[in-house]
Amino acid sequence: MVNHTGLPVSWSKDLLRYSIRKNRQRKQNQNQDLAAAFSCQIKKLLVDRGQKKLTIAAFLPLPTEPPIRPALVELANLGHRVLVPVVEPERRLSWVAWTPQTDFASNALGIEEPLGERLGPEAFLSADLKLVPALAYDVLGRRLGQGGGYYDRLLPAEALEKERELPPYQATYVGLVFEREILDGLPAEGWDARLGHILTEKGIRSVTAENRE
Repeated sequence: MVNHTGLPVSWSKDLLRYSIRKNRQRKQNQNQDLAAAFSCQIKKLLVDRGQKKLTIAAFLPLPTEPPIRPALVELANLGHRVLVPVVEPERRLSWVAWTPQTDFASNALGIEEPLGERLGPEAFLSADLKLVPALAYDVLGRRLGQGGGYYDRLLPAEALEKERELPPYQATYVGLVFEREILDGLPAEGWDARLGHILTEKGIRSVTAENRE
């Protein structure tokens, strides 16, 4: 499959990934103001969901990723259950319940991973809120991931389609990137996930009817 540039879509994706990663490395992504802004937007997602304790599937960010760890600490301290991913063989993810007291150990690749009972994909799918990382989203809600296909295998297209009709406070799948990483368009293939709502440090964007294909 090729896009309007004449390049295979997979090549265009790789070039864009390289550009976004380089841009993330150049930016100061972990300052307190930015972390506070993301925390504020995550709280807005939760405010209309009642007083019950929720299960929230998220991720522990790398230094170049959106700084949501302070928000996760606060959520865990409030009694919400926070799930974070652990990489498994065959490009699969399992999920571990995380708190600020969770211990870590290095895996075979030297990557620090949280210790705890490893839960299957059903733990992610049944979570009350899923914060879905990416390198970019576009105005149609299409997602550009890191290229491993972990979330492509996990995200259910039918459920995502239904959720595009919901207001943000009812959605369970919400993309999460920096504001600068919401693009006018992305090179896409048929299996690429499309989300209805995207959270950035500036606010929560919804894919409007005018922007749907």
